[in-house]
Amino acid sequence: MSGTTWVTFWLIVGAVYLLPTFIAAYRHANSLWAIAVLNLLFGWTGVMWFGASVWAITDKTESR
Repeated sequence: MSGTTWVTFWLIVGAVYLLPTFIAAYRHANSLWAIAVLNLLFGWTGVMWFGASVWAITDKTESR
């Protein structure tokens, strides 16, 4: 595989890994920082990534 292919692969993997954080930021979740920390530190376990995803989707959002 070429260098460009590896860079693209790791960018996609990184985006999927940080998906719960992106969802929380997009939804303006009240617990954005807690979700981000959980995702960054423990998302690699899979279980915590799923937990952060559920939390990001169901957390209350700031009123706009």
